[in-house]
Parts: sequence; C-alpha cells; structure tokens
Amino acid sequence: QSCSSFILSGNEGLIRRHPAIVFFLTMLVGAGGNAGNQQAVLIIRELATGAIDGREFWPIMRREFGMACLISITVTVVGFVRVLLF
Repeated sequence: QSCSSFILSGNEGLIRRHPAIVFFLTMLVGAGGNAGNQQAVLIIRELATGAIDGREFWPIMRREFGMACLISITVTVVGFVRVLLF
C-alpha cells in the first residue's frame, strides 16, 4: 500500500487535472493484484508438488513473462472499452 501512495503522490497533478481517473484506480489495482497472486500461487503449487524445480528457471520465466504480457493486453483492452462506454 505504501508503494501505491508514492505513485499517487507522484501523479497528484494528473489526478487533479483529470479527476475521472480516480474511478478506474480500483480496477487497475485489483486486476494487478489478482493477476500477480494467481501466478505466485501457481508457481508455489508447482514447486510444492514437484512439478517443477530450480533447473527450469528460464523456461518458467519465459512462460510467466508471456502470461504477464497477455494479461496486460487484456486488462488494457477491457479498461479502454470500459472508459469508452462509461
């Protein structure tokens, strides 16, 4: 939460000029938190069950990076459509 407060304070001028941004902050924060938690749980589960080990670091990083890009694109498109409609 302290990271969020630093980001918000750094963009205070933008928020003052465009107060409608505040309506979309919860969507952005929630989407980012949920996506990160899901990926962390998946990796921890795979480590616990022995499905992966430390030797598979780079393949896992490539997979997770690809998934992060896909999630980012999806959240961007959904957010853009939401802004256009509402």
